[in-house]
Amino acid sequence: MCRGLTLILVANALALLSVSCKDKSQEAAQQTEHESLPILARSPAPRDFGPTLLRIWDLSVEHYGFVDLKGKIVIEPQWEDATDFREGYAAVQRKGKWGWVDKAGLYIDQQLSKPVEFHGGLAAFERDGKTGFVDPTGKVVIEPQWELAWDFNEGLAVVKRNGKWGWIDKSGKVVIEPRWLGYPEFHEGLTAVQENGKWGHIDNTGRVVIKPQWDDASVFSEGLARVCRDKKCGLIDKTGKLVTALEWDWIWPFSEELAPVEREGKWGFVDKSGKAVIEPQWDNEDGFQNGLAKVNRNDRWGCIDKSGKVIIEPQFEEMSDFLAGLAQVIRNGKRGLIDRTGRMITSPQWDTCAPYRESDDGNAAVYWLVAGVLADKAEQPMFTGPHIIVKWLDSTGKEIWSFEHSKPSR
Repeated sequence: MCRGLTLILVANALALLSVSCKDKSQEAAQQTEHESLPILARSPAPRDFGPTLLRIWDLSVEHYGFVDLKGKIVIEPQWEDATDFREGYAAVQRKGKWGWVDKAGLYIDQQLSKPVEFHGGLAAFERDGKTGFVDPTGKVVIEPQWELAWDFNEGLAVVKRNGKWGWIDKSGKVVIEPRWLGYPEFHEGLTAVQENGKWGHIDNTGRVVIKPQWDDASVFSEGLARVCRDKKCGLIDKTGKLVTALEWDWIWPFSEELAPVEREGKWGFVDKSGKAVIEPQWDNEDGFQNGLAKVNRNDRWGCIDKSGKVIIEPQFEEMSDFLAGLAQVIRNGKRGLIDRTGRMITSPQWDTCAPYRESDDGNAAVYWLVAGVLADKAEQPMFTGPHIIVKWLDSTGKEIWSFEHSKPSR
């Protein structure tokens, strides 16, 4: 199949997807660089970036290429390394240097030391230890001049100089001078910043909207933000008014009108008035998504609805968020997929299970890579070594492409 591919894996099997849920006692707001931020709503509808192409590895030539959803080679395996497509482009490596290709295989050679990823038509890139931005044609739009830069969000990109955050627009103009520590991204027009050890909020012009006065603060979600003082947390509105008492040990961002809260090691949910609509009773939990929230009891994950009713009994060692109706689960160290009712789409039998979505659009199609070693065939005398199977599934769990490889005995 596929012109003699002897083994097809997708970018080191896309690596094992980490689905462990965060320990809410350690949030990125305690750090200055916030490597993990709440994922909020993106654009309302997916953009069309052309046909879906899946990354493959050809063992016979030890290079990466791309196939379509029928397994047909669209871009021949010719790259030392490659990333997934992102907004119509995939970073590829040749002779140790990185450029990118479009879906017709057109190569833009940029001789970069690291791969790039496009967001909103621009990609951050590094040259001579400084970061700038480039467009898909290879034109440098913003010259490399920053110690660090993140992708554009709400029209601005965070940049770092002398260890402090500032923000630029897409022309490269400095909108907010680098002087802040805090969250690198704006949400709902505001972001949380730190000054002299206290937290407050600024708008996207750099104006201080809420004076730094709190021991901790989050970005806004659904009009409210967490603030903490003396190890107790409450909620403020965008004027800085405290709308709930400082009574919780921790509060996660709102989603679907409810926010996870912690008291004495147990988790529940509050509404925007601060009323506990689901009393703290869970060992851990995450926010609601389309009417369901993940909850943990005795180191096992399941789901509840907004009334607190258990929809999926806590039974899994780990569980990811739902993407297009499916979530990855781990049982006995193996990975599988369930739907929102808890029905098994593919049983926990895989060593690798990872989603692929080409953009941040929340409605964009999701595909799942599953891969593993089948011991039953590997143990048969006609084979030596492992028997590997790789599959791509669509967002319903339907198989759209697969490949198997065994090394026959001589």
